[in-house]
Amino acid sequence: SSVSFPVWSNSKGQDDLRWYKAKKVKSGTWQATVPIKNHKTAGTYTVHCYGKVAGKNRAIGQTSFKVTGPSVSFGTPKVNKAKGAVTFSITVKAPLGIASVQLPVWCSSVKGQDDLRWYKMKRASGGNSKQAKYYVTVKMSSHKYQVGTYTAHAYVKDSAGIQAPVKVKKQKMSLPPATVKATAVSGGKYYRLTASGGMLSKASSVSFPVWSNSKGQDDLRWYKAKKV
Repeated sequence: SSVSFPVWSNSKGQDDLRWYKAKKVKSGTWQATVPIKNHKTAGTYTVHCYGKVAGKNRAIGQTSFKVTGPSVSFGTPKVNKAKGAVTFSITVKAPLGIASVQLPVWCSSVKGQDDLRWYKMKRASGGNSKQAKYYVTVKMSSHKYQVGTYTAHAYVKDSAGIQAPVKVKKQKMSLPPATVKATAVSGGKYYRLTASGGMLSKASSVSFPVWSNSKGQDDLRWYKAKKV
């Protein structure tokens, strides 16, 4: 008179156990649909079947099925030393469809996660809803120009809410190079000091400490620069 299917994923016992009431589609055949988003788990699922026969619930049988969740793999980071930036790329495979791709990044060798930022990655051309390459460019200027090892974690979920195993990529970063020049003016009575490039586009102030080498730093003076 009625049929039900208790269903759960095997990864953590029966923590996601749900009962699905079946519908009779023809004599002796009953069906129910299991939305995987109710369980949000990849791997093997166990299914039991119970039928109410002559007023009593009876175990009819059991089966199983397997769900393939998303997977992630990192490509080789591309560093742009001149701009103080690194581009992280990942390849995502999700048989149930890609829902979200995020990349938290921080300089893990300096002050923990004080510069942590979450990036929404962009999908490269040629991909589709089930398999695609994603990328994002991370600038040191967005992370306080901290020098050291930058750590990236790839967080990916599919349309059923299944999260891929988190993948980690690390990349060492150094400050972008700047150019410093000293040019003689007024026949050498003065020298014009110029600094450009690197992180100076984000600088709020610049100074030049200057001294002659003859007696160490006995004549050391600091000269405040103007933005030109």
